[in-house]
Amino acid sequence: NIIKVYDVVEHEGRPVAVMQYLSGGDLEAQSKLPVDKWLPQIGSALDYLHLNKLVHRDVKPANIFFDSHRTPYLGDFGIVKPLAGAGTGFSTLHGGTQTGFALGTPKYMSPEAVEGRELDGRSDQYALAIIVYERLAGRMPFDAETPAHIFAAHLTAKPRPLSEIDGRYGQAISDVLNRALAKRPEERFGGCREFAKAVLESLAVPLPAKADARSEKTPPTPSPVPPPVVPTPTPPLTPTPRPPALEQNELVSAEVSSADPTRPRAGTMRDAISRLPWPVWATTAGVAVALVVVLSLIVAASRSSRGPSEPSPVATVEPAPTVSPEPEKPAETVVPVEDVTTPEPPEEPAVEEQMPEPEEPTETAAPVEEITVSFTVREENASGRLLQGAVVEVFSRESADGPAQSLGRGNSDAQGHVSLVLRPTPAQQAQGEFRATVRLNTARKIYRLAGFPQRQNFLFYLPRPTPPPLAVAPFSPQQARRHQEAWADHLGKPVEVTNSIGMKLRLIPPGEFMMGSPEDEEDRRDNEGPQHRVRITRPFYFGVYQVTQEEYEQVMGTNPSYFSRGGGGSDRVSGLDTSRFPVERVSWEDAMEFCRKLSALPAERSAGREYRLPTEAEWEYACRAGTTTRYHFGNDLTSDQARFDQCWDSGRPVPVGSYSANGFGLFDMHGNVWEWCSDWYASDYYANSPVDDPKGPASGSNRVLRGGSWLIAAGGCRSACRSWLRPGPRSFSLGVRLALVPADE
Repeated sequence: NIIKVYDVVEHEGRPVAVMQYLSGGDLEAQSKLPVDKWLPQIGSALDYLHLNKLVHRDVKPANIFFDSHRTPYLGDFGIVKPLAGAGTGFSTLHGGTQTGFALGTPKYMSPEAVEGRELDGRSDQYALAIIVYERLAGRMPFDAETPAHIFAAHLTAKPRPLSEIDGRYGQAISDVLNRALAKRPEERFGGCREFAKAVLESLAVPLPAKADARSEKTPPTPSPVPPPVVPTPTPPLTPTPRPPALEQNELVSAEVSSADPTRPRAGTMRDAISRLPWPVWATTAGVAVALVVVLSLIVAASRSSRGPSEPSPVATVEPAPTVSPEPEKPAETVVPVEDVTTPEPPEEPAVEEQMPEPEEPTETAAPVEEITVSFTVREENASGRLLQGAVVEVFSRESADGPAQSLGRGNSDAQGHVSLVLRPTPAQQAQGEFRATVRLNTARKIYRLAGFPQRQNFLFYLPRPTPPPLAVAPFSPQQARRHQEAWADHLGKPVEVTNSIGMKLRLIPPGEFMMGSPEDEEDRRDNEGPQHRVRITRPFYFGVYQVTQEEYEQVMGTNPSYFSRGGGGSDRVSGLDTSRFPVERVSWEDAMEFCRKLSALPAERSAGREYRLPTEAEWEYACRAGTTTRYHFGNDLTSDQARFDQCWDSGRPVPVGSYSANGFGLFDMHGNVWEWCSDWYASDYYANSPVDDPKGPASGSNRVLRGGSWLIAAGGCRSACRSWLRPGPRSFSLGVRLALVPADE
């Protein structure tokens, strides 16, 4: 069942094969022919090929031919490849095709062929299984508009079960096809004939005892008939650009550097794809079949289950100072606000006094007059930062030995200002002893108000409070919340804020953790090491949820999401309110523009809120929330914990907050949609990363993506998994989560 080659001659300077003539057309033309009429024979032909140390590499309907009696034959050995170490008499093909060179028809290429790794007969079995699936289901198991989308599916997506497509098929045939379409070759059948037998048994079709040997009349052949000959074209085959949409019969090729053929390598197609966060290009114009370019953009996801699986290619920090010692304190005097620039000494020095805590106020005589006094509170260092949330309380006595009585208390606003209306009694004014306590968390001072009540504007300096300790991992969810509360109290801010568009953000305290993954972690990639200590020295707020479609549209005036009423995937969300679905098809550039526009809203500007993308270090620290496991809830990921590993053609994201939060109160840190980080990507950055507040390389061509998506396998959703993509592409699995710097930071 292999087309015979009788001779190879040269015609007008080009090699020509003289072959057996078959008039029945190919499998495309025999669309009504049941699988049992051709599958066993083609399976046997492939096993014979593999027995002779050859791999076909382009098994597809267009290369299965029939004679007039509908006897099937395997043909088109134009890109056949000898197995490693095979003594076939020819060691090169097309100018030296070998491991590290991907060649084939995208819809039928095995994962190992896409990655340019060493092939064996199980790669042909994978292609044969796709043909069977296509003939039974009437559709491809993995299909998309561009080769890059198709490659992503081969590497990570699961085919939809036949029983869901056609009720005539049961689970048995789905199990057989899933085994033959396994991402790992070792999980497939031992041979193509074995696969064919399993298919027919699952369909309750008897296996033919022997392939039909009838054939059409052919020219006389030498005796014995030589084995199949694979002609070698004279000119070497080189990749050439093609339009983005490929016909089923078109071949693609891409060269990949080869180092260690037994494992993924940086710079290889395996590295380019197995590390992918797999968001998808929504713009396909200009995609070339010279997939050196396409595949170099595809990033990593999973080794066991191939990680990220999105329909297209895709998806790839300068130290900040720690809390420094306090500078020398300024002179502790109280001066009028208007004299801050050039202070004038008061008539009587207003010096800080170390006093005991004032006694409880007692009843005073009825006030004679009201006096409005203004106070401004600044940090006692060179920056003189305005302090929000400082408590200012004014006390007085009616006699030298009388009890201290409170005249009023207030909290400073974002500009460090507090205004009090005081009603001192005549006795208090006569006594002339007015003091103010100023405190913020653990910092406290007592000042004498020299010149009051004639002087009614005062400037106070308050030392920076001693910060709480860093949150050093590992720590529990309960400890994570205590760290948040301690830092919120220290900053005089809430643990959770809600902005003007309803977006919620949680305070992430400074802390230390081990970034990356240990060498023995399952599904680990080389770019996740070496594992190293990182210290986040500054607090920041981080989105409780991924940005929703409703929030994005409020700010940008448009909703780009594929899974929305007006999107390309509207059929998958029919009847659903997608306002709380994560916004997707957001590029890095879109995410940055969203940050700028949100920060510019009047309500956000007046509140002093400035939004940005998190650094990669901030993202992993916030995701882990003190944990050291593969995911923030342990070492295993189930469908009850995250949205991931969905079917290629029927899956979708879910509304934000559909699963449990981590210790910091953040939802959906694993799966649903990928999240952009501010960093440029470099695979070896961890080797040179600073300890304090790393921000990624100074330059690059790709930006970092984290978290995995609804389409990605579990390994690509781990806390340590790194992916990347160019800043411009959009995908229906690319989303965003925002960071916010506290106003006084």
